Amino acid sequence: MAGLLGAAIHRQRADADRRDAERAYQAFVETIPAVTYTDVPTPGGEAHLGFISPQIELILGYPQQRFMDDPDFWYGLIHPDDLERLRAADAFNSKDTTPFDEEYRMRAADGRWVWVHDTSTAVYDASGDVAYFQGFLEDITGRRLDQEALREAEERYRHLVERIPGAAYLEELEPGTTRAARTVYFGPQIERISGYPVQDWIDDVRMWERVVEAERKLGREINVKHYTRAEVDRLRRSASEFIRSAYAGRRVTLVGSDDDRAR
Repeated sequence: MAGLLGAAIHRQRADADRRDAERAYQAFVETIPAVTYTDVPTPGGEAHLGFISPQIELILGYPQQRFMDDPDFWYGLIHPDDLERLRAADAFNSKDTTPFDEEYRMRAADGRWVWVHDTSTAVYDASGDVAYFQGFLEDITGRRLDQEALREAEERYRHLVERIPGAAYLEELEPGTTRAARTVYFGPQIERISGYPVQDWIDDVRMWERVVEAERKLGREINVKHYTRAEVDRLRRSASEFIRSAYAGRRVTLVGSDDDRAR
């Protein structure tokens, strides 16, 4: 009798510990700043949602039960271009157990396109078969919009600097110094000004020194105006503040022009 009573008490304690662990896990997944979900594979090679955390409503505006009730609802929210790309890559094949890591757009309840970063990995059972896929989904709309704004700003900047009468270039500096480590951009005007191809200037960070020395040996001198950072900033102000952060730690200079070079 004592043995049976002890076993019953042990089972009760084990059940209580399991319930405590389940509550702790549920509290964890419902408070982290991302959506957690599980995909359960089906014999046909697809996967259906086994669980999705309530944060999905904060991101997309739809209640979590909507996703659980309709297995195809998730796919119906993906942007057509992204869905075509993912299907072409066979990204939703549950027989493929390699980690899933994709960024794509989903239509929110208010009509907005929300960029998400979706990752999932296979979880195996004791027999070595895939039990489910554990996934995490986060809203990266802000980051993607910043990236797009930066790209547009850089395009406007490039459009601007390639139409001035001098050649603009960007150099990354050696840490803690004002010495150039490498050239990351040179305006196409440099070929007209110097006679050397743009790629030569990008490949050789000391190209400027070599050209000046070669010209001096020939008895010619190149007169160069190096604009101040404030002057360059005035030229590129229309390209937005994204440029200023993107080129932090780089030297931005305008050199030469058709009028600057001695004939």
